[in-house]
Amino acid sequence: MWLFMRLQRQRPDNESESIANILDLHTTPEEAGKVFSQIQPKLAVYSHIVLLGGLTEEKADLLERTKKHMKELF
Repeated sequence: MWLFMRLQRQRPDNESESIANILDLHTTPEEAGKVFSQIQPKLAVYSHIVLLGGLTEEKADLLERTKKHMKELF
């Protein structure tokens, strides 16, 4: 089974209604980790990653934040 997730991460100061509406359509790294743990896919892919407020992939720490919520896959 393959699983594709739309992932989001924002800086805490992004609180506008339009930003909230966008983020409601996406999964947090922590939520993705819980889903991956439950489903245990052979391949999991982040797609359509949303980084707002100038946040970089390195600062967002997506993989580490996802792994913290995954059981027995790493």
